[in-house]
Parts: sequence; C-alpha cells; structure tokens
Amino acid sequence: MRKKIVLSIVMLVMLISLSGGCKKSDYQLQILFDKQPYRSFTLKEIKSMPAESFVMDGKIESGPSLASLLAFSGIQTYYKIEIMNEAYELIEFSAEQDLKTIILDITNRGNVKLASKNIAKKDWMKDITTIAVTSHP
Repeated sequence: MRKKIVLSIVMLVMLISLSGGCKKSDYQLQILFDKQPYRSFTLKEIKSMPAESFVMDGKIESGPSLASLLAFSGIQTYYKIEIMNEAYELIEFSAEQDLKTIILDITNRGNVKLASKNIAKKDWMKDITTIAVTSHP
C-alpha cells in the first residue's frame, strides 16, 4: 500500500514537471501593425524596458510608456493606437496625444494595465492583451 502511494506521488511530480508546473502560462502582449501580427512581448521583455513611474492613491504605478514600447518595436509613426484587453474593451489614442504619459503598469497578477495621471483611475484598462497600430486613416 505504501509503495503505491509513493509511486503515485512520484508520477504526479513527474506529470507536473513535464507539463511545466502549476504556473500560469507566460503573458504575451501582442502588437499588430495595420491589422497584421507585428511582434509580441513577454512580461520579462516589458520589465527590461526603461520604466516611468508616478504615485496614485498612495500606490506606485510603474512600467514602460506606450511611446517607448512603440519605439522599442520599431514603430515611429502612426495614425491611431487601439489598446484591447481580455474583456474585449477598447481604448483609442490618436497621433496627436502624448503617449509618453501613458504607461503599461506591470501588475502583481503577471500582466500589464494601462495607467496615466491624465486618465481617471476608474478608466484605466486592466489585463491588456493587444496593441493595434494603424499607420494611415
């Protein structure tokens, strides 16, 4: 009986290790350019980018600005930016808006949210999955 329990535990450990453990799958932020897949970023890559920070309601919000993420992607000009999340909500920014004040805050849940001093906190977008860049009208 004891041998069966030990064998079951060993098999369970092997199954967990082969399946990559119990951790959530790695976060990916997808960048689309003119509706075509352009690039994706892991959370580790996003964390390695220069971060902007500000304090809101006593909490530090920190992460790369939307402008630096686009520059890091090699995108220099655009007409419109659409940011989408897991709930299929959408926020749109035009080329006239200052994307340096909009940051992709790295959350404790292992993804990013949109945060800005210039946007009411209730309107910050959580669980961002996609940034779609349109180059022309």
